[in-house]
Amino acid sequence: MTTLATAQAPAPIAKVELSVRNAPSTGLLIPPGDPVFRYLGAVVQPFGDAFPRKNFVNTHLMITSKNNEPPYSVEFQVRGSEFEIVELGNKGKIRISVNGAPITEVLQATPPDGGIYLRKVQFRSAALRTIRLDVANYAFGGLRVMSGTTVTAPNTARQPRAMFVGDSYTEGGTGAAASFTAYPATVGRLMNWEVWNSGVGGTGYTRGGPSGRVRLSERLERDVIAHRPDIVLLAYGHNDSDPGSELDREARNVVRRLKVSLPATRIIMVGPFSEQTPPPAHIPLVRDILKSVADDEGLLWVDPIDWITGNKRTGSPGNAIDYIQDDYVHPTQKGHDYIGQRLAQEIRARW
Repeated sequence: MTTLATAQAPAPIAKVELSVRNAPSTGLLIPPGDPVFRYLGAVVQPFGDAFPRKNFVNTHLMITSKNNEPPYSVEFQVRGSEFEIVELGNKGKIRISVNGAPITEVLQATPPDGGIYLRKVQFRSAALRTIRLDVANYAFGGLRVMSGTTVTAPNTARQPRAMFVGDSYTEGGTGAAASFTAYPATVGRLMNWEVWNSGVGGTGYTRGGPSGRVRLSERLERDVIAHRPDIVLLAYGHNDSDPGSELDREARNVVRRLKVSLPATRIIMVGPFSEQTPPPAHIPLVRDILKSVADDEGLLWVDPIDWITGNKRTGSPGNAIDYIQDDYVHPTQKGHDYIGQRLAQEIRARW
């Protein structure tokens, strides 16, 4: 095996090694459908119908999004000194945490060749440890464990399920790995929520976007209501460039459908983000309409219209220089971290 990473956490030192392609293992297979695994962040399903994909799970096509593979997490407990993660080489990304502390680099890559690999995790001593795999575009094939090692379901309480519903700011950019580090992840960590990222770039309350993507009302049942979240955060408006009666009607329709279908769910409405100050002309108009809806419906309202300051395109002073990408619209990773921190502060202050 080739060592990819050796790191130290508050728990004992762990060594992580990736096998060669299709390496044999004498360990007992615990398949991904075993109830010892707790899946968070999305619904998983078999990755395909034929071997080897049918033996793996991913979030493929389960949520309507640009990527169709939102990030997810796997939690379980291991009593022993080592275990092997079975993974398919499909260019997925993985981060391993032990007892709450990451032991590998953020989002280590899997090979791109379609082979089956074993990612071996070894500790200095046998003990009971809680393991969390945070993954993106990742095909999980369960675990292989040696004699004497036991795997059980996590004994920690579930966090509240928070569905972040929005456009490309929420989605985080192209590729599921981007969704993994977009602002909802920061909010979830700070609020102790289980985050489900349902961002769909180019869409809004009134706009369906390109490539068959649809407006929120057309995907609300499948992408949000069906998953029974405890919290729904609506973060739309940037793409609703023609504010007026249709926007008011669509936003109210979404909120009222959520209230009827999910009466115990807390709904948060976030106004449109702006990549500059002063904002594009339509943004304040959209903000005012959505605030009126939030006020009338008794929702927690957050207005981020002035969080990004200055203008990267013109060089006007402000934080946009660091927080907005060279496309002059979308946040950098620093920008996502900042938005997530601000949003968590606003929510916590009125929660």
